[in-house]
Amino acid sequence: MTTLATALAAFQARIADPVYAPVDGDSVEIPRWWQDDNNVLPDTPAPFIFFEIITVPGQAVSYGGGRGANRYRNAGELNAYVMVPRGHGLAVMAGYAEQVAAAFRSYRTADISCFNATVMPIGDGASLVPPGLSGSDVAGNYSCCVCSVDFFYDTIG
Repeated sequence: MTTLATALAAFQARIADPVYAPVDGDSVEIPRWWQDDNNVLPDTPAPFIFFEIITVPGQAVSYGGGRGANRYRNAGELNAYVMVPRGHGLAVMAGYAEQVAAAFRSYRTADISCFNATVMPIGDGASLVPPGLSGSDVAGNYSCCVCSVDFFYDTIG
């Protein structure tokens, strides 16, 4: 049975490779953090990606098999906040976010189904502070692009 934990495991497996090539062709390893990880920013600002899962209440999509055998569809968004030190430019930031989007567009496993993956620049890190990080850590040091992935998973119960 798929649960939020198995959906999370599927997302983490899909984005397991930590090396991304920026727009200028150099390779750099970008740390990835998930909700409730022990997130500590480096003293010198460096790129990182913060993943957040937002779900909405599930809906019954099929009945059958007796009590406890109905299928429920759970929808949500996987948001990847791509944080880059200010001054690196939108092209670099969007390049990182686009690589995350490409990993999840039309991606499907036995556990999850992903559809749209949209890259949206949102500007100064002070405008958005990912959950788990303090505003003072991000404000003025980072710019941000978010990659938003629509997904769903089904549960039986």
